[in-house]
Amino acid sequence: MNTTSTSSTQPKDSKISVDYFIGCLLGALLGDCIGALFEGQQDVPMESVEDLFQDLTNEDLTLDQLVPLEFTDDTAMLKSVAESLIRNKCFNARDVANTFVSEYFESPKRGYGASVVDVFVKLKKDKVSDPFQPAREQFNGSGSYGNGGAMRIAPVALFAHGNIEHMLDIAAQTTKITHTHRLGVHGALLQVNNSFHIEETLRLLTHIG
Repeated sequence: MNTTSTSSTQPKDSKISVDYFIGCLLGALLGDCIGALFEGQQDVPMESVEDLFQDLTNEDLTLDQLVPLEFTDDTAMLKSVAESLIRNKCFNARDVANTFVSEYFESPKRGYGASVVDVFVKLKKDKVSDPFQPAREQFNGSGSYGNGGAMRIAPVALFAHGNIEHMLDIAAQTTKITHTHRLGVHGALLQVNNSFHIEETLRLLTHIG
């Protein structure tokens, strides 16, 4: 079982500004924090979103007058992926899984779904002997097809942005730690590939996942 991916990730364009990387991660964080305020609502009037943005950009309001923003499991797991990639300078499935587990047990009340919590409990119990096994066993072996892989995929796109096949491989492996159903994996691959041609992605999907 290959739990480490070491292919070169040197970008094709070395002049890409670090601002793009910062903007990507901060955008994901902000979107998570704002989206969390509306999560679970069936109908969200655009006026509600516009009012929130007006408040957030109103320099006359003090911090204690603003609605508090907190990040959810989406950002917690995104951060875990980023930390592991930076720490290892490559994808290491056991390290990503361990980081997920540590993050969850340190701060469990961020909206984690019951299925992923079950994965983390089993990973911790087995000391991450197989980072993919608990997710593979879920739902009678079919695996979860939730959006967990896609929601935390931004660091993978940044880490391997110069090599599309390597990017998609890491995205698939990262997703399979918690979601092994093909639809869940493919959703993450489509999300990570938004900067490349969709036709090329669909071709590669027939070989990955």
